[in-house]
Amino acid sequence: MKYSLLSFFYICALCSSCGSSNTKQLHNENYHDPRDTFIHKNVFPIDSFQKSTAIWSADTNFKMTRLRNVNSDTLTPEKLISILNLDWNYVRISSYRISHDTIFVAIPFSNVLTQQMGTTGAIQYLSVATFTLTELPGIKYVHFNFEEGDHASPGTYSR
Repeated sequence: MKYSLLSFFYICALCSSCGSSNTKQLHNENYHDPRDTFIHKNVFPIDSFQKSTAIWSADTNFKMTRLRNVNSDTLTPEKLISILNLDWNYVRISSYRISHDTIFVAIPFSNVLTQQMGTTGAIQYLSVATFTLTELPGIKYVHFNFEEGDHASPGTYSR
């Protein structure tokens, strides 16, 4: 009995010391996974949208406003996605592809967009992203790929 109890504690101690680490090796040291941010803070910041680099803005009535003019000849999908990822701190487009007049974008960690921004915030993001990405010459549609939630649905959007 004594040895079986000691063996049990030894196995428990061994198992707990073999657990995986929560440390993540990221290619970009400045990138923070949105899931980590909200696990720790559990608060959505009031000013999640930054107008410093944004091309378009949507107010709470979903009126679209052009914040600055851009030369469409110099635009690339990478530049526009970078602007969106910088302007909207907690929603990140991770990849894209273009087919005909549609750009397909992926938001793999969509919990903030679909569950935490509310319906108004989600519609604002999708509107701003759609207007921004359709600045590309020949692009008329944006197809968002993410897991559906309470406040946003994936699909194809246009101006």
